Amino acid sequence: MVPAWVAVRQAAPGLAMAVALALLARALAQALAHGVGGLPKFPLSPVMCAVLLGMLWRNSVGVPAWATRGLDWTMHRLLRVGIALVGLRLTLAGATAIAATAAPVAISCLAVALQRQEGSAGSPSRSNTRPPLVPFFVLGFVAFILVRTAGDALYGAATPLWQALINTGYTTSDLFLTCGMTAVGLSVSFTDMWRIGWRPLAAGFVVATLVGSCSLLLTCSMARFLG
Repeated sequence: MVPAWVAVRQAAPGLAMAVALALLARALAQALAHGVGGLPKFPLSPVMCAVLLGMLWRNSVGVPAWATRGLDWTMHRLLRVGIALVGLRLTLAGATAIAATAAPVAISCLAVALQRQEGSAGSPSRSNTRPPLVPFFVLGFVAFILVRTAGDALYGAATPLWQALINTGYTTSDLFLTCGMTAVGLSVSFTDMWRIGWRPLAAGFVVATLVGSCSLLLTCSMARFLG
């Protein structure tokens, strides 16, 4: 088994590439939102901008071999931590219960997608390993919801130190998500997509539509229930 510090050192070049492109994506998203250069304002989330930038980079400039290991680590490790940290934005009380009800639906779908991707990309012995019933990063997501709820109850949402910790969690989550989705974009090859055909793309579109519909239905139901 490779020691943790060796794995991090091997992943460093690809991680640095993901961070650089993620920061560029954030800058582009801010420029589009403010209409820099007299262009019309076009709000686009940094995460979506990161995916698109990664796809364009992969299919124009290309991804060097030395970055592959780090990008894989970013996509399968850092992204999960970022998703788990999103739980710090939610509590178990009031209107946030709506988001807490809807979010796990999208998280669970992402978990299945990540597990299937790992299974197809891994070795035969690894792909035969049965994945856990509930992914660890989903449990982390729920755990951070509980941490936020307990912290707000014990220290108060307006306590400077607690608020500073929460803001740090927000910033870290945003950065990890943007880096992870940049790595996802860098893994998409238009050539491979053309060779695979339209059916997997159609399946992905159907899954995304179902997730959005379920989230909207749950949100509307909870909003009506809460009055």
